[in-house]
Amino acid sequence: MFFGVLALGPWLMLGGEVATFGGRPLLAPAGLLEGVPVLDRMSRWYRAGAVAVLLLVPLASVALRGRMALVAALVVGLDTRLGSPVPWPLPVQVWPESPAMADLEGPVALLPPVHPVGFGGQVAGLDLLLQVDHGQPSNGSWNNRPLASSVHPALGALRRVALGQVPDAKRARDQVSEAAEALSDLGFVHLVFVRQGLDPVNEQVFYEVLGAPQAEDATVIRYALRR
Repeated sequence: MFFGVLALGPWLMLGGEVATFGGRPLLAPAGLLEGVPVLDRMSRWYRAGAVAVLLLVPLASVALRGRMALVAALVVGLDTRLGSPVPWPLPVQVWPESPAMADLEGPVALLPPVHPVGFGGQVAGLDLLLQVDHGQPSNGSWNNRPLASSVHPALGALRRVALGQVPDAKRARDQVSEAAEALSDLGFVHLVFVRQGLDPVNEQVFYEVLGAPQAEDATVIRYALRR
């Protein structure tokens, strides 16, 4: 039971979408554990499902031999329909075409760092699909959700500015400058906004600090972190 609950992941799911209340995602037990030091570094909660399945094999074998077979099938069906992070019918993800990512050289800092689960019925991991094409190191391959502790504070600062959550223009410019310097010190060369997950509403600030975008298209906006 313990591993089964952990395997639900950080949010409660309903029909392949993150369940919300008042516009906020409903946290599952794993999401609460992400606020605990040390445990907040864990992110692949679904792996607990493998342990849960192995531990349930003896119980399942007993249930399927008796009158509980129908109940067991019903429980599995409900879990698959309501608790699974995969929507049904299964979504079809069109492979992202992004000429702006075709000529990359050097590590890429992506925002959002991970394409959200259940985003508009799309397959999660648009950042990783893009990485298949550009082939460069990317923070999207190792970072967690936007609010997890393993996401670098610089990415959080850039996200807030991009969303227009820093109304003071000077402060916004300072935050972009400091965040860009911090990411550059880590070895990142490019800053890329994936429009489907985070289309900046405050592009002028990034233009003033980082200069004009190196490239942009319907999928991404790409800036150079080093001018």
